[in-house]
Amino acid sequence: MIDFPGPVSLIHCGIDAWPFNEGDPNHEEFKIADEPRLAARLNVRYFVQPPDFRRPMRGASTQQQNLNLRLPFLRFPKWHVCPRCGRMHEGALHDVTAPECYGPIGSGKHQGQPHTRRRTIQVRFIAACEHGHLQDFPWWEWMFRTVVPERQGRRLRMISAGTASLAGVRIVCEEDRTDTIKVVERGSLRGAFHFEFGQSSPFSKIDVFCRGENPALGIPSSTQLAPGCASDLYPLLRGGSNVYFPHVESAIYLPTRDAVARDETLEILEDYRVWQLLSLSARAAPDSRVAVAFAKAALKQYYPDRNITPADLTDAANRRLEGDGGDGFEPVESDTPDIAFRREEFDLLSRDVEEGYSKTNLLIRRTGIKDYESSMSEWFSQVSLVHKLRETRAFVGFSRLYPASRMTPEEQRSLLAREPKDWLPAVVVRGEGIFLVFREDRIDQWLQACDLDLEVRIGKLNSALQRLLTRRQYMKPRQPTARFLLLHTFSHLLINQLVFECGYGTASLRERIYCADGNHPMAGILIYTADGDSEGSMGGLVRMGAPGRLEPAVRKALDKATWCSSDPVCMETESQGPDGCNLAACHSCALVPETTCEEQNRLLDRGVVIGTLQSPKSGFFNFTD
Repeated sequence: MIDFPGPVSLIHCGIDAWPFNEGDPNHEEFKIADEPRLAARLNVRYFVQPPDFRRPMRGASTQQQNLNLRLPFLRFPKWHVCPRCGRMHEGALHDVTAPECYGPIGSGKHQGQPHTRRRTIQVRFIAACEHGHLQDFPWWEWMFRTVVPERQGRRLRMISAGTASLAGVRIVCEEDRTDTIKVVERGSLRGAFHFEFGQSSPFSKIDVFCRGENPALGIPSSTQLAPGCASDLYPLLRGGSNVYFPHVESAIYLPTRDAVARDETLEILEDYRVWQLLSLSARAAPDSRVAVAFAKAALKQYYPDRNITPADLTDAANRRLEGDGGDGFEPVESDTPDIAFRREEFDLLSRDVEEGYSKTNLLIRRTGIKDYESSMSEWFSQVSLVHKLRETRAFVGFSRLYPASRMTPEEQRSLLAREPKDWLPAVVVRGEGIFLVFREDRIDQWLQACDLDLEVRIGKLNSALQRLLTRRQYMKPRQPTARFLLLHTFSHLLINQLVFECGYGTASLRERIYCADGNHPMAGILIYTADGDSEGSMGGLVRMGAPGRLEPAVRKALDKATWCSSDPVCMETESQGPDGCNLAACHSCALVPETTCEEQNRLLDRGVVIGTLQSPKSGFFNFTD
């Protein structure tokens, strides 16, 4: 839901109402079809970018395309209240304007008389369930404490009693007379918000449960009733942060390397116009002669001066579609799908992406670790400067009440569209970054030498996670390791220091953790900018990763982490932060904006980085063998 000027609160419609038509060739520009890794992970064919709004330009060519495309919205909540008399009016999802009120006035010397026309405003209260359904606050049911209240010939009025608490919001039910005001029932919102998520709500006590409504899809409407849900229904504030938690999956673009195809050929394939034409023709007409004909037409139209044969371009396109790019990735059988997905990025980020790869969307230059101060080589085995990167962020669903969800991917997809789609919304952002790889031998020595101290700290964190899992059964079990806490916490510390050094907005930096234990370990972090604006392409972050600049930033980050302004409380606390899932980490030392962190500021501990007050040598950067 978004508050627009007016004021008016609107909810974004599902993706099946988007102004996107797969069969319209003019809409091909909105497709993202060159991210096969993420598409396969999410089981879709491609992604679609939200169309931007374009006005016709006076004097421009008559061939302007995709003009006046608008993303659709619906009015929600439907209940409105008159700012003059407090009378409540129920509108409809498709109403363009709010209902207008003429009274009658409910109290005072003008009681029972109409007032001048006033446009109503939407109420502040709504209701939702943990399955993503959303509906209006059940005003009638709450007023009469029954599932089937008598509404015929009655109206509701909302009155503020002069106090800031919810008890000051009074609801009055009146008989719908024209001469006098007769009050049938009085009530308030007292007790409506006295609950804990996961337990029975006040609505459940009066047998009011979720109806399965989804206003984003126009459900219920005049043609489609709510399917029913029967889950616990919880009252929420319309602007509350727990109304909507988006779920986003992202991937760093990995260009493929081919011994036959030249860099120039790969660069042409990355032109979305050419790639869309060739990929669609290959799926629609597997005949090689047809594909070559399409390649010939694409070269003639877009690249007439390039010395590339249609057959070579077709072969390169087929190899990309089949996932055979000669990129040298070797899957590890023991990897989970999440780790395998990250390992592909880790392997390519560990290389120089200059020769044999297309550099349009990814340009990496490794910097010799010996070019940095000697202290850097004690901790890190590699530093790579990512001059260019492209990230695709796909919207896969959302949850309400909790950041995580027990819903399956299919259930989340059902909230996005009435009919199943083979695509998902996504955006493409470009930026730059610094990639750091930790020394595996150093991590192994640290884990063996400090195993007892680390076991105690990890045990405290696992206990907090287990208590949280007991309270919130929707959460997935987590078993964080000392390796992960080290990478994650150091990433936060370095981000905070880079923000101070570079002048970036804190939320404009993001992290990506590459962590795996076992026989095929990973230990790397990518700190990058990818906001889609000028901050992501100014070169400042890459410059901070150069020799002579990165060392002071790392040193200052570690120095600041040694003593937090909230110490010794911060260091000695066994459970703090969001859901108590942190040890020594607070807003004064290690927390960053939640959009920057992959774990929503959870699973952090300065103790594994710089040691504790009782055992300072147990931290990775203070450890001495």
